[in-house]
Amino acid sequence: MTREAIIQKAVSSLSKLPQSKVEEVIDFAEFLLQKQENTEIQEIIYSTVSDQDVFDFLREEEDIYHLSDAKELY
Repeated sequence: MTREAIIQKAVSSLSKLPQSKVEEVIDFAEFLLQKQENTEIQEIIYSTVSDQDVFDFLREEEDIYHLSDAKELY
């Protein structure tokens, strides 16, 4: 099914629902849109930060604690 056909089917189904249910559908659609936007923003931030040398010290930092330093192991 094409995207346009899915949208038409959704509009047809929405027109049969009471207003309160249509509002629930809109709320859910906005939630999904926000989630998608957040994912895209996170990907942009991650790619920007990973391309910079600012955090190289974290990768090069020597481990100061080891498993043998623990008094108890869980």
